[in-house]
Amino acid sequence: VQAIAVSSRGVIALANESQIELRDLSRDEAIGSIELNGDSTDTLARNIGATAMDFSADGGMLAVGSSSGQLRCWKVAGQEPELLYSERSHQNEIRSVAFSTDNLQIAAGGRTPDSRVLIYDLETKALVQDLKDHKDSVLSIAFSRTHFASGSFDNQIRVWDLSQFADPFVLRGHSASVHKIAFSPDGRTLVSAGGDRVVRIWDIESMQQRGVLTGHRSAVSSLAWSRDRQTLVSGSWDTALRFWRAGEHD
Repeated sequence: VQAIAVSSRGVIALANESQIELRDLSRDEAIGSIELNGDSTDTLARNIGATAMDFSADGGMLAVGSSSGQLRCWKVAGQEPELLYSERSHQNEIRSVAFSTDNLQIAAGGRTPDSRVLIYDLETKALVQDLKDHKDSVLSIAFSRTHFASGSFDNQIRVWDLSQFADPFVLRGHSASVHKIAFSPDGRTLVSAGGDRVVRIWDIESMQQRGVLTGHRSAVSSLAWSRDRQTLVSGSWDTALRFWRAGEHD
């Protein structure tokens, strides 16, 4: 399995080199599949598996980035997945994808040397932002209702105000690559996981670090909030999951 995403509807997407399988978690059964090589006439986009995936907030769409730089979006709410969007956004591997909270935009972050973050309007298919601020691969991106953030192999996090996309705030604190970032459900807090084995907590209003969660013995590579918004889960290369109650180490 090369990439995994879980939707708010309880559907998990599992990607291998040529196909994405959609499974209902509650019933543990396959409910659909997407052939990655069957929708493109671009020879560079064929025979290349998914490297990043994300479901829209309502679970109705699935964004997929590939190692060829192809960004695609499918409608997955119906009986058969329907390709809505396809764009050769990057010259090489896409390392991260994300939907805006209103499902109107889709973003993709690339692997160095094409370490740009590109944001597209799904209705008009137009490129609306071309962010060239990071100096290395963009490993994670995330939207809140008011901000957009990216974490990179350059050890930095950059945060933009969605109302203007002026010069970003730069959050420094990690001493190694930033593997994963996630906004809290209310958008007031950003959490980041790094190769330095810690999870850092950032206040969005002040753009200051508010706390550090320690305990992992290796790089922290994944983060997720519980549905009740009260628990943060971190996953690490040390094979451990750690559960943090909201408000800890504020």
